Amino acid sequence: MRLIFKNVERETDDPARIQKLKAEGYEEMDPVPQEESEEQTEALEEMSVSALRALAKRKGLDWLFDSTCIWFGI
Repeated sequence: MRLIFKNVERETDDPARIQKLKAEGYEEMDPVPQEESEEQTEALEEMSVSALRALAKRKGLDWLFDSTCIWFGI
């Protein structure tokens, strides 16, 4: 079970530890649903810049790609 207090997360399956953490103010976290993994058909090294941009946008990482381009001057 995952518990959170402010920005600190703890993970345990021990019922005694769970009760102790809850007494200290920790709360249960909602389980994060895992997305179905997409099969990567092409290696990242072989993808063009435009394909990498599209992949980054689908994954929600387009801001990271843009800042990396600025850093490396691409």
